[in-house]
Amino acid sequence: MPMNAPENNIYTGAHLRRMAPARAALERIFDNAIYPQADDALIADGSVSIPGIPAPLTQAPEMSRRTVILPDVPGPPQSVREELKYGSFSNIPLLIGVASLRILLKPPQGTRRVYLLLVNTSPLNLIYVAFGQAASVLNGVPLMLNFGFWEFDAVVPQDDVYIIGGAAATTGVLVYSNKAIRS
Repeated sequence: MPMNAPENNIYTGAHLRRMAPARAALERIFDNAIYPQADDALIADGSVSIPGIPAPLTQAPEMSRRTVILPDVPGPPQSVREELKYGSFSNIPLLIGVASLRILLKPPQGTRRVYLLLVNTSPLNLIYVAFGQAASVLNGVPLMLNFGFWEFDAVVPQDDVYIIGGAAATTGVLVYSNKAIRS
């Protein structure tokens, strides 16, 4: 237990102000949100009117220091998840030769690619990757052998994806996800 801590771990504003200035500021914020202050209006029936809350509380509730009362927010509930962050994934094993191979077409109209992962599972050969054009040893980006990978999750290429192996029977894995775009 910290020095000068009250019994039952109940801290008052005075205790927190002696600790750290940031904690004191946070306590004042919660004090203003929960408890009436000197400038708040007390109503004859014992209820409390707190500025910023549309309807007065009918009675000051019995609460601990960790209880926070938030006012009702008008309007419909808002979704907090980002729609393009969720989708169905496709895993495709690759057997690559020495000729350029288009392994993934650009997403169909009305959809967007939201995730792309290329993995080189070959212990001996490099994989070369190109976007929008045939891959070659000269214009492809090499993926290191033995589980070298290239992951796109923030800025995801929307082009056709082409690969070529450094030798015959090169293996890899393609993982991607497309998501419908809402208009």
